[in-house]
Amino acid sequence: MSPSPVIARQLSRWLRPGFLLGLILFPAMLPAQTERQIDFETVASFGLIGVGQGEPADTLASVEVRLAQNWHGIRPWLGTSVVGNGTWFAGAGFVRDFTPSPDWVVTLGTGPFYYKSDKRDLGLDLEFYSFIEATRRLRHDVRAGLRVGHLSNGGLGRRNPGTEDVTLVLVLPLTRARASALRHSNFPSPVRNDVMPAMSD
Repeated sequence: MSPSPVIARQLSRWLRPGFLLGLILFPAMLPAQTERQIDFETVASFGLIGVGQGEPADTLASVEVRLAQNWHGIRPWLGTSVVGNGTWFAGAGFVRDFTPSPDWVVTLGTGPFYYKSDKRDLGLDLEFYSFIEATRRLRHDVRAGLRVGHLSNGGLGRRNPGTEDVTLVLVLPLTRARASALRHSNFPSPVRNDVMPAMSD
């Protein structure tokens, strides 16, 4: 075996604890938040999984929903992901948004997922997915950005190789996007033709 995969695998093991610690400490490093309405959101992402493990990464596509109901900004989310090699995983958890500026949103999320794969064994069917995501606001409050995630069983399985993903993310807040679209549409006022001019004798 060439030294490159070994080095990449070792670097991945060293970086994972720092990634998880960063998920915990990152909110404390953010500036004061800008007030932002919390909406029901749909999320689509596409990228690579198995990054930095010394093996070819696979393509990854995901779809999620994030509910508007929240407790101090913490709210439920549900998601499912499909990998190019036939692997899939689905689950639910909690996310929290941080808004350091009106145009930027930083999102942290975590939750348990059911993992099914014949190609990449992660040691257990129960895996935990955690991520950090930065998105920028576009038109009609749609946001686009980048996500870095980590999937592992937390040491509960017979082995715990874990894996990382890097994806591009598109976030569509349905409530405000629909209201904004309606607000910016210019519908002409209806013309009443049921009033007839009076006939002169």
